[in-house]
Amino acid sequence: MIRDPLDDDEGVTRRADTADVFMQPRLSLSAHFGFGGDLGSAINATNEEADSNMDTTFGAQLRMEFPLGRYLAVGGHLGFLSWIADHAEDSGEDRNRLLSFGPWIKGRYPFFIEQYHSEFYGGLMLGLNLSMLSNDGRNAIDPGRISAVGLGWNVGLMAGMQFFLYEELGLHLEFGWMRHAFAHRIDDYVVPGASIEWHFSQFVLQTGITALF
Repeated sequence: MIRDPLDDDEGVTRRADTADVFMQPRLSLSAHFGFGGDLGSAINATNEEADSNMDTTFGAQLRMEFPLGRYLAVGGHLGFLSWIADHAEDSGEDRNRLLSFGPWIKGRYPFFIEQYHSEFYGGLMLGLNLSMLSNDGRNAIDPGRISAVGLGWNVGLMAGMQFFLYEELGLHLEFGWMRHAFAHRIDDYVVPGASIEWHFSQFVLQTGITALF
């Protein structure tokens, strides 16, 4: 039976318990899977562009949340992704790595399923990327001249559900969309200050555990 936590028959005691449960900070650890999408690239100095299909992206995300009220929580996210284009995967190249971090804003609707507290939610992720290209990726573009580390930004929209099997430990499953963009410097290029820019968008599935504290 699903019920609103503030409409429980147990009255004042249940309301006090509910306030404690749904206002506790929480830490989530998720496995990340990104599907489909295109990888776009461009050299800013010459407007040369190219597109490739993306292979499945794998990774993990750590998220911290602080409830501001019954329907709103804010916090931050830290993610690690392993990504590659289809043609590079087929050629046996090593995967590239991406570290993403930034704020997380979540709207939520808390409720109980029998005695288990749960919530539906939707959220917005924004932030920065630290891109680390593999040696294979750098050498396939321009050997010895592409910087190993680049900077960029990310944005994502997620929707999901949390279900607490125990008082302070639960599971979550969420779906959404994320876009990443980043640029790497090209040394000794014919045009000074040149860089190569990448961007990709994917449908995302994340699932994992959530702990209250």
